[in-house]
Amino acid sequence: MQLPEDPRKIVVFAHWDADGIASAVMFAEFLSWKYRIPAEKVRVVFPAHGRISIIDYVEDLPRDFCVVCLDLALAEKELEKLERKFSSIIFIDHHRNVDKPYAITDSSCKSNAELVYKLLREEGYEPRKLLLQVGMLGDMGEVKPEDPLLLGKLHDTQKSVLEDVVTLINSDYRARWDARTAFQALLRLEPLDLVFARHPLAQRLHEARKAVNDELRELRRKLRIIDYDMILYTEISSRLYIQGLLATVLMLEHGKPVLCVNRLGAACYAELRARQPEIDFGSLFFELAQRLGIEAGGHRDAAGAYYHVREADRFLRELLRLVGHEAKGETSG
Repeated sequence: MQLPEDPRKIVVFAHWDADGIASAVMFAEFLSWKYRIPAEKVRVVFPAHGRISIIDYVEDLPRDFCVVCLDLALAEKELEKLERKFSSIIFIDHHRNVDKPYAITDSSCKSNAELVYKLLREEGYEPRKLLLQVGMLGDMGEVKPEDPLLLGKLHDTQKSVLEDVVTLINSDYRARWDARTAFQALLRLEPLDLVFARHPLAQRLHEARKAVNDELRELRRKLRIIDYDMILYTEISSRLYIQGLLATVLMLEHGKPVLCVNRLGAACYAELRARQPEIDFGSLFFELAQRLGIEAGGHRDAAGAYYHVREADRFLRELLRLVGHEAKGETSG
């Protein structure tokens, strides 16, 4: 990895989802360690994904600058434009393998944070594992058996930071400055409530968190009186996403099988297969979707199985109601 001698000539560009932001924080802290400068001084840009090309951002940068691209999945034409513009490029990406001298890519990594984490360790820097966890959960949810960073293994302070940051990044009102806020919060590890107090979304996020806490209390109450066979969640909205994380930990603590939906499926899938090999979760999922009259789909890959429904939040509500009623001996159509 070729870096310039002058850190002022480095600009980091990263995708503005949880995986990209975690990758950017790791890289900024690595540059801070390497150049002995405050990590806050590292210039990081989160392009408005799908709206503005990275080429537009770098148009006025001098040729001798080093452009670092993290988790951006740039097309071949964009890479060629960067090559013509800059003498120093670092491209780190897990979406596809790229055969370029400046590219560090590995499509077997389920999150870009995992790839950045491995690279920086090879460079002699040890990133914080919390950042690896943010990236993994925020992207494919992949947790490798040899490095089990499940949410339940983190201490309470780390859980709080992780949950709040992922809520912020995945909120329905996200924008480029959301990514910057999350980046700064993770970088400084300051209490995120202080960040939210200055944030335009503070009230909405506070209300969302309160709703999550209320629903979690209800889940805990039901868990004491109902022998759930499973719980299903989705990340279709940030509120349900965090509820799902918490409910997953809760259910695994009680030894219950968990059916995971969408991008977090891989996080617990291996654990579930080990605990409940006799249950065909896919068939169960589609059977329930059909019973509720909701369109469903899914696919499998090396990391596990991913299922999705057209009306995920209604599916979750109906399923919880259905399971709750049946557990009490009632019928539910």
